[in-house]
Amino acid sequence: MQVSQLFIYPIKSIQAHRIYETLVQPQGLNFDRQFMLTEPNGKFITARKDGELYHFSAYPIPQGLQIVHKDGSQLIVRYADFNQLQPNEVWARNFYPM
Repeated sequence: MQVSQLFIYPIKSIQAHRIYETLVQPQGLNFDRQFMLTEPNGKFITARKDGELYHFSAYPIPQGLQIVHKDGSQLIVRYADFNQLQPNEVWARNFYPM
């Protein structure tokens, strides 16, 4: 078997990011779907319901994530900004951060 391309989705439901090498962790590829967007009540936001998410890409950087809109605007989200992990709901299943 030969792998021809690798992609990760740092934030669930937004555009993929092509990578050329990665670490494989017990939970999967490093930085793949480690983050998701949620409503204030914890329900996750999906591109199936909000197609605007398809206009965003996210790239891991040492201090967090660089989020880029297709119009070129950017936002840096720092890991330090995530000081409180919240329970969430995905497809009617509840999850609690580890």
